[in-house]
Amino acid sequence: MRFRITCVAMFLVLALASACGDRGGSTDRLQVVATVYPLGYFAERIGGDRVEVNVLVGPGIEAHGFEPTVSDLRALGDADVIVMNGIGLEPWLNGAINALGNEVEAIVVEAADPSRAMEGEVHRHGEEEDGHGDAEESELDPHMWLNPTLAVRQVERIRDAFVATDAANAEAYRQGASELVAELNALDDEIAASLGSCQHEHFVTSHAAYGYLAAQYGLEQIAVAGLSADVAPSPQRLAQVTDRVTELGLGHVLVEPVLSDRLAQTIARETGIQLLSIHSIGSVTENELDAHADYFGLMGDNLGSLRIALACE
Repeated sequence: MRFRITCVAMFLVLALASACGDRGGSTDRLQVVATVYPLGYFAERIGGDRVEVNVLVGPGIEAHGFEPTVSDLRALGDADVIVMNGIGLEPWLNGAINALGNEVEAIVVEAADPSRAMEGEVHRHGEEEDGHGDAEESELDPHMWLNPTLAVRQVERIRDAFVATDAANAEAYRQGASELVAELNALDDEIAASLGSCQHEHFVTSHAAYGYLAAQYGLEQIAVAGLSADVAPSPQRLAQVTDRVTELGLGHVLVEPVLSDRLAQTIARETGIQLLSIHSIGSVTENELDAHADYFGLMGDNLGSLRIALACE
C-alpha cells in the first residue's frame, strides 16, 4: 500500500513535469532502461552508440526491494525499450508501469528465460506460525547472468527487442549481439577448463546467488544467507554451514564486497578458514568498474577466487 501511494504521488509530479516537454528528448538514440547492471551492460554492448542506457538499481541497493524515484519514472515513461530480468527480481516494476499508464510506450523485455529458472534457498528469520522458529523456503533464483550460457539467452532477448523497436538498425544490433555472445561462449569455455580439475566440488558463499554458476560446472554452493542478502541467517543455519565446512575440509568463504562480512567472519573464526572476494554483479560501483573494467572483468575475478576456494590445479 505504501508503495502504491508513493508511486501515485510521483506520477502526479511526473505528469506535471511532462506537460511542458516531449517524450524522449532531442536524441535520436534508442532510449533503454535496464533494471540492473548486467542487463544494462549487455544492452550497451548490443546497441553501441545507437542506444542510451539508464540503469535503475544503483550500487548498494537490493533490486527486489527497490522503489523508483520520480526521475526513474520519467525514464520509464521516455523509454523505447525496458529491459527487466524477471522471475521475481523486480516486483515493483509492474506497479510503476501501471501507474504511468499511457505514458509508457516501450517494449518491455524479460531477459531471463523462465523455463530455465532454478529454485533457490530463502532463509526466513523469526518466529513462524507453527512455532518452530526459522524456516527455509524456496523461490526462483534470478541470478542467471552469472552463468555465461544463460547470459547468452538474455543477450538474444535484448537483441530481439532492439530489432523489433528499431528495424532500421537491425543488422548493427545483430552484429553487436553476435560479438557479445562469442565472448560469453569463450568465457564459458575458460571457466569449464579452469575448474575442470579441482580438489573440492563445494564452495561457501555469503548468500545464495551462485546456483546457476555452480550447476553449469558441476559444483554446489553452500550459502550462509539465502537469496535475499538482507535476511540474516539463523544461528542454526550458521551452525550447519560451519559443520559442512569442517566436514568437507574447505579453506575459504567467498564474500561479496557490498555485503557485511560479519557472519562470514564468524564462520571463519569457528573453522579457521579464510575470506575471499566474489561478486554477484547485480549492482556495481564506479570504483569496482575502475578496478575490474566490466562484467567480464568481474567474472574473471570471480573465477580466480573460485579456483582458490576449490583448490584447482
